[in-house]
Amino acid sequence: MKNALVIRLNSIGDIVLASPIVRCLVLQGGYVVHFLVKSTYAHVLDHNPYIEKVIEYDKDAGTHWATLKSEKYELIIDLHNNLRSRRVAGKINGKGVYVDRASFQKWLYIHWRINKFRFDHVVDNYFQCVRPLGIENDGMGLDYYFSGDADRRFNDMKLPAAYACINVSASFETKKIPEAIIVQLIRQLEFPVVLTGGIEDISRGEWIERHSESKQLYNLCGRLALEDSANVVRHSVVLITGDTGLMHIAAAVNTPVVAVYGSTDPVFGFKPYFPKNPEYARHVMVKDLPCRPCSRQGKPSCPKKHFKCMRTLNIDEIVDNALFFIEKGKLSQL
Repeated sequence: MKNALVIRLNSIGDIVLASPIVRCLVLQGGYVVHFLVKSTYAHVLDHNPYIEKVIEYDKDAGTHWATLKSEKYELIIDLHNNLRSRRVAGKINGKGVYVDRASFQKWLYIHWRINKFRFDHVVDNYFQCVRPLGIENDGMGLDYYFSGDADRRFNDMKLPAAYACINVSASFETKKIPEAIIVQLIRQLEFPVVLTGGIEDISRGEWIERHSESKQLYNLCGRLALEDSANVVRHSVVLITGDTGLMHIAAAVNTPVVAVYGSTDPVFGFKPYFPKNPEYARHVMVKDLPCRPCSRQGKPSCPKKHFKCMRTLNIDEIVDNALFFIEKGKLSQL
């Protein structure tokens, strides 16, 4: 039996993006896979049948060194590749492979708009690590798994049979779609809309709810655990979102995505991953804006103070892309 340890400490989207590596290690390489992740994000891996053990990393309590060493891993795949993850990998015996973070290429693009990336998507970059081991991308996309009672909880929400989902949340402010734009989207779509977001987004959801004055709006901000938000996305006809983890979960459950980019850019490889249905991914951003992208993963606020990358978005472009999937969703119900 061959044991492999996959390291991806955070965050939600990055962990979901690692799922094809896990699946292919098991199905192609015959590995027994353990996954090292920060305690905060361990729930993202719940119910994944390809992972035998999730090991929670807690920097305050210390990593379970004895447990990790006792597993005698033949292979360590570090998809995080920072000082912390390398320290973990360095303390465990076993062959290690490390993802190329492409930090210099990202710096070149942010500061000079020079594109030297050797991959189109970060999943392709992940597979460059394991290709020398005979592990290839099977083209089956991302995985996200649900508990047995997830659909019962979804049915209890009593949402419309068909709806669009708008995610108001993001890990950084410069990746959040502004509230005023979301209000305009709701008005122009003229279709049931469900809002998703975390506890920190409750006031944003309430503001949007008040100003949209829509009788077809269902505000679930702050009311759902991640799995339930993922299930809302799974049953929606389209997700409109910033560059977020929920965007990658949507791709994993095969829900079309209209991805709105502010301070980040799809050129970095973090975009909706639909290898079997590439038409399910639509990207919207302000083009020819000299200051965007300004970041690899987002910022707490706009460095220029104007936030034009989000405030000057073409709302009609977002609506048109969303309506394309909405019409497809309506036809599928006939």
